[in-house]
Amino acid sequence: MNDRFDWFPTLLSPELGEKARYVTALILEGSNYNSKGASEETRSLKYNQTAAKLISALYIAHCSSEAVSVPLSPRHFHKTKVGKVRLSQDYTVKVYNKLLELGWIEIIIPPKANENVTGVQSSGELEQLFKDLGIRWMPQELLPHDELVILRDVQRDRDGVPIRSTKKRKTKRVTLITPENGLVEQWRENLQKINKVLIQHCISIDLDNQKLMLLQNQLANNSDNESFRSLQMHRVQLVRIFSRGSLEKGGRFYRCWWQSIPEIHRPHIRIDGKKVVEVDYSGMSLRICNALMGAPLPSEVDPYDIGLPDWEGSTDSRRKTLKKVINAFINDEDGVYRLPKEAEKTLGLTEEDLRQQFKSYYPKLYSKLGDGIGLLSQHIDSKVAEKVMLTMIDEGSVVLPIHDSFIVTLGDQSRVCTVMREVFQEFTGAETALDVDVIKLNEHFGMEASDVEQLSQKVTAGIVSASDLLDSVKNYHNKITNKYLSYWEKSRR
Repeated sequence: MNDRFDWFPTLLSPELGEKARYVTALILEGSNYNSKGASEETRSLKYNQTAAKLISALYIAHCSSEAVSVPLSPRHFHKTKVGKVRLSQDYTVKVYNKLLELGWIEIIIPPKANENVTGVQSSGELEQLFKDLGIRWMPQELLPHDELVILRDVQRDRDGVPIRSTKKRKTKRVTLITPENGLVEQWRENLQKINKVLIQHCISIDLDNQKLMLLQNQLANNSDNESFRSLQMHRVQLVRIFSRGSLEKGGRFYRCWWQSIPEIHRPHIRIDGKKVVEVDYSGMSLRICNALMGAPLPSEVDPYDIGLPDWEGSTDSRRKTLKKVINAFINDEDGVYRLPKEAEKTLGLTEEDLRQQFKSYYPKLYSKLGDGIGLLSQHIDSKVAEKVMLTMIDEGSVVLPIHDSFIVTLGDQSRVCTVMREVFQEFTGAETALDVDVIKLNEHFGMEASDVEQLSQKVTAGIVSASDLLDSVKNYHNKITNKYLSYWEKSRR
């Protein structure tokens, strides 16, 4: 399913704004004004708001070769209900029909029975405008204040037991009404402060067009439902999502494009064109869980060293799989997780053997599996993330969160490391260790960190031939991502 049009930010572009005003004028021209209803000025404002939102969504989707989902039935709309489109259904349908009449959109995915949700893409004159614009940075409106904090749960029966599908034993997520209190309001204000900074900067990725296409293809084939299926660099605003119907579980930050990028490619991200580093809390969930039980781990201890044979620490090839499995154990409240065959092969252990190994190293934690300690630890790491971001922002720096790690410019590396240690100590009373990823250039695309480090040690590293330099100059202005950056630079003049 493609993303719903109202989930995209509204872009503040003169070209897109002109199209929205044109559509609004055509609709008002063909409608009969009723003096008993909303004023013509109010109607014009609402039509323009709806048209701008839909056209912005179509442009962002065009930039990543995606479609946009547009619900048309009244049941999908409500001004206040959680999960509904907050815009007017009547105005949305009229804008949609006018775009269809103009030939500016085409239906890619017809509505399914009883759904009345259509997948559309830009076409005709609107498509040509998008092609002429190319992929460029644009200012955008802030997300609505009351939609920044989201509370979710899974569908449950009358006894509160999660309802699981018969075949795959999966649950269905539902969005609940977020309670209104001082704490939630503070979270929203903090998020708005963070988002105000993010939308003023250019968060891009430094790859040539061929490698950018390779990355797009990887995302398109990603089976992770939590990740975007395409690279949408305009999506830079965060929301905070809580779980299990509780404001004390979860609370991590989501919906920014860099969070969907595979870890191996994140060193190619750039902030205002500057190279970045990603600083990661080492074994954060395990450190938080142990701190909660009064058994904090010393900073020099590798939390994932649970006695696997020939363990090589942070460079061990099994570490990524082991981290994923242990975090699954910790978050498996209902006891339904099963070790995938591929993970069993990588680790060289059956699920039962791995559980026993984990239990022998973390007996207290093992006894708490199923008690929600994983989501509780996520809530603490979300508070840590919020404090780290706010601290760095107050000091004039940009920081991009990825749950238990942060991307900053090279110049901010030392400071963010200090802040991360101090904030972790503040919220957990425990020490922590940090890992810093390598810096990557275009030619390092797809390379493991160890290979990049080895390459950088060669005598010839950094030496560029005259012909290569000439080629790089010629290709600079043809790179999609350089053009994206150039429009941000123009906006600051």
